[in-house]
Amino acid sequence: EIGLNACEQLKKGMLLELQDINCPWNVWFARIINNRGGRLHLRYVINITDDDDEEEEEEEEEDSSLSSSDIHIFYLDRRVHFIGWTTNNSSIYIYDIPTCLTLKIAKEKLIDICLNKSKKHFLPPNLFKQQEEIVKHRFTEGMKLEVFESNKQNVYIGRIGHIHNEYYFDVIIDNEDDNELSFIGYSTDPHILPAHWAAEHKLALINDKDIRQTEEYWNLYTEKNEINN
Repeated sequence: EIGLNACEQLKKGMLLELQDINCPWNVWFARIINNRGGRLHLRYVINITDDDDEEEEEEEEEDSSLSSSDIHIFYLDRRVHFIGWTTNNSSIYIYDIPTCLTLKIAKEKLIDICLNKSKKHFLPPNLFKQQEEIVKHRFTEGMKLEVFESNKQNVYIGRIGHIHNEYYFDVIIDNEDDNELSFIGYSTDPHILPAHWAAEHKLALINDKDIRQTEEYWNLYTEKNEINN
């Protein structure tokens, strides 16, 4: 609308698409519960009708049981998209129920209704233009790297695990007890660092027991995991 900045055009009740935090190639619909300066309070859609806005409050009450799965996220986060984004990128992304939900949902019916309902809410095509773009990666399974863990702010040895597709892959953090820790990464993931990055920046590598390691730890790690330098 004229006179509104970008984030102000995202209004309560509007629908957006949101990538699953655990399986980012899966996308589902989320309703805006609140928008405070671009900080969105979103709730996954599990029940919606073809009727217009007069039923939105009723739908919101019905969905209130999902509040424990609500998402608080900035509108320019890479996971947030306009309705139809998944359809436009269907070679990689699909509509699927979020992993945090265990309810039975009439998936195909909801997809059709949400796509049709979104046509009543116009969003400018450049609304998310400042959003980080996920680009194709060049990693292969087994490549070694270092991983920055933001909570403890430590750097660990890791490697590339399963390649899910051209955009996403598993990052495995070294664990001497063979109880591997992993997360899904992407090409520009800020937590992924080149091998030997810590040593080059005069930082110590940390093992899974939070013990500082020397640079020789890399040699032991590559030998143990049969990784070529």
